[in-house]
Amino acid sequence: MADQHRSELLMLRVHFTPDDVARVRVAAGPDPLWEIVNSFQGLFQGGDAVSFGLWRQLVRPCLGGPGDRLLAGLLPGRGYFPDFLTPAPSGGRELAAGLDTVLGTSTAVLRRDLALLAASPHRRRPLPDRARSLADGESEALRRLGSALHGYHGRAIAPFWPQICAQVDADRAARARAVLAGGADGLLASFAPVLRWRWPVLEADYPVDREVRLHGRGVVLQPSFFCTRTPITLAFPAADWTPVLVYPVEHTPHWVSSGSRQGTELGALLGEPGPRSWRTWSPAGPPGSSRRGSVSPAPPPVSTPPCCAGPACCSASGAAGTSCTPSPRSASLCSKPGPGRPSDVGRRNPRLRRAGQVSFTWRITGRMSESRP
Repeated sequence: MADQHRSELLMLRVHFTPDDVARVRVAAGPDPLWEIVNSFQGLFQGGDAVSFGLWRQLVRPCLGGPGDRLLAGLLPGRGYFPDFLTPAPSGGRELAAGLDTVLGTSTAVLRRDLALLAASPHRRRPLPDRARSLADGESEALRRLGSALHGYHGRAIAPFWPQICAQVDADRAARARAVLAGGADGLLASFAPVLRWRWPVLEADYPVDREVRLHGRGVVLQPSFFCTRTPITLAFPAADWTPVLVYPVEHTPHWVSSGSRQGTELGALLGEPGPRSWRTWSPAGPPGSSRRGSVSPAPPPVSTPPCCAGPACCSASGAAGTSCTPSPRSASLCSKPGPGRPSDVGRRNPRLRRAGQVSFTWRITGRMSESRP
């Protein structure tokens, strides 16, 4: 019982100075390498089946090759994984640039990280056969690692990249509103309850006790779609890098698309839950109403917009309530011709095409209204 109580008190504490608060920034988008690592570690776990169950069912049958076995030896389901697999982000970088950085890791760092992995008590699989050659920085071993990361990304991440970006964009929009409302303090406070801010310390539940002192370097807050439950930071960040703190974003239920088929676009976007009577959506509105999107009639009282039951919107919660931004599918639907969808909707409102630029707020009246920044 004492051990259980102790485990509940393990925390990550990030110590700020005034200079650090001025240097806080949120990364420009999801980082492909962090999404690879976080998703692979969660792929064979049973947690959060609502958000990731269908994704796991789709991805698992596509894995099993030599590259995936290499990654399985480097990325245990929990505990330490090599820092060199997630080098300092450059802000919305492309996968190719990230892989170049990984493959350019110094031999000293490769050996240090793989030695730590070998000593990890959470490692259940043996180190890969080529761990020795990888630690020595041999070009063939590095090439195989690059191919493994690229191949896994192509099967497990790339097909879902628009949805991942939309969810991260929704989170970034919520952080931007927090900055406008409360400055840097408002931004740091907006991460509760995952991150808890009380000057001068940002703390979070963590698998081990960890103290990070920024010493004027600031911090990059990296949103991650496949990060779950607790934030993550590197075990040994380079002294000349700005520390990175990876945090989980909220997930719209049923975010996994059923493919490129859009024969029942509006029904799929609005989702199955709820009475059919309030799943009818008209971009142009019924006769006599405004042209803004509406749902009719008003649904029973709910805490979140009914559109959030499907992939029409990406939601992010904050102190002021839950806000939604159109997903890529819903934005594209509004801009293509079809029955009940004027072909010039996109031209009249070009911002609607870009997820995250127009937000919809659910109001007490049960109307869905467009709010512009």
